[in-house]
Amino acid sequence: MASSSHFYVAYGPESFIRVFNQRLTPHKPLSSRTVRVPSAWLSFDVVGVAYLEPALCSALVRGLNDLEGRELAKESGAAVFEESDVYKKWIWSRTCPQMEYLGELPPVLEGVVYEFSEDAWKHILATAPPSTDLVPVSVVPFANGDPAKPLPELMAHLPVSQSPRAPNLQPSPTYLRLSIIGSMLSVLSREYIAHLQLVRPFDHTVKSNMRRIVQLALLPAFLVIHLPLRILSRLVGIDFQLGTLRRTIVRLVAMVSRGIVSASCGILGSPYRNEEAEESKSLFQKRKRS
Repeated sequence: MASSSHFYVAYGPESFIRVFNQRLTPHKPLSSRTVRVPSAWLSFDVVGVAYLEPALCSALVRGLNDLEGRELAKESGAAVFEESDVYKKWIWSRTCPQMEYLGELPPVLEGVVYEFSEDAWKHILATAPPSTDLVPVSVVPFANGDPAKPLPELMAHLPVSQSPRAPNLQPSPTYLRLSIIGSMLSVLSREYIAHLQLVRPFDHTVKSNMRRIVQLALLPAFLVIHLPLRILSRLVGIDFQLGTLRRTIVRLVAMVSRGIVSASCGILGSPYRNEEAEESKSLFQKRKRS
């Protein structure tokens, strides 16, 4: 391995190579292998786009972004926070949306670690989603879908979102399907794949015609703002993700979108999870005030 190599952990939808290749072009990794990340769990707690992509995935990392769960466990009088039901339920609500709590922590995160050259690594950094930190973690490679036969550990960078989070969010069926297909094609462990297959996606069938109306109202923000700026940034090599103009426009669109969602969730149900309409409206208003 070259001394200038960098290692990146792709997980969730990015474990599906066809998805990850969209970021890699024209670069290619020097090597790849399946890994477990003992200090992290796959979560579906990043607040996404109402009705379209209700929940995006990220990682919960011990000692980094699980501090709220630790504090709650401490307040409950737990001597060891990871043995506390309070802490386990806190993790569970963010990693196993709408699944019955089984009294234990979910399987640790698995994915594919890619090795990149220095030039390719600069491209990976430039195409990282906004509000994403690359966290150094220890990963344990394994082969043939069997974590019971580990290979020597190595250090890699794990992308962790810093965007707003909330418990009990549900990913769209398509988003979850990409994560499952990626885990199967990457030959991750059977336990991990089975866990993903039990995650309950957001239900698009309830009052689907009305939901489509709201979805169509939200789509222009992506077609008119996000997509043209993304294309322009690729063409001229300028990063518009943090541009002042983009931030201003996105804030205005977000205000309009929140109004649409607030007005509709009492009729259509929650834009982020499967629940009753009246309950979802009160939850949305509470989150909006906070």
